[in-house]
Amino acid sequence: MGYILILVFATYFKLLPSLANISDSTPILEKIYRSTLPALTLTLVIVAHMMRMTRAAIINLLASPYIEMAQLKGASKAKVILHHALPNAWAPIVNVIAFNLAYLVVGVVVVEVVFVYPGLGQLMVDAVSSRDIPVVQACALIFAGTYILLNLFADVISIITNPRLLHPR
Repeated sequence: MGYILILVFATYFKLLPSLANISDSTPILEKIYRSTLPALTLTLVIVAHMMRMTRAAIINLLASPYIEMAQLKGASKAKVILHHALPNAWAPIVNVIAFNLAYLVVGVVVVEVVFVYPGLGQLMVDAVSSRDIPVVQACALIFAGTYILLNLFADVISIITNPRLLHPR
């Protein structure tokens, strides 16, 4: 996805820079401008999956009896979705968001290498190529810890947003 975006936005249209060369002396607006293409790459990779899973969760709930009752009472389609279906769909949606964020933590390594962006992923790739084992282990530990914390956060939010799990019988 990154290479396609570079081809379209940096080569054909010349709107964005192809490499995110950023240093400490780069002004903040220039940093944002140069980080646009890597951020767009990471966003486009996960947004389709998140939208598909959200749609599936809502459609699954629309077949429920309480949704049918709300429709029979004359509630509008928007009110049925926003007030009845969406609150009950938060648990799977939060899980999908957390798993996609965890995927981004791991996927940022590839994006940083593609865009030559100086970050933790680039540090890990450089450490692997120079056989610096402690740095590779530290980067892997940071990635694994972030992944575990995001999954824990997703489970906690899932329990909080699902009344059936919050108050078991």
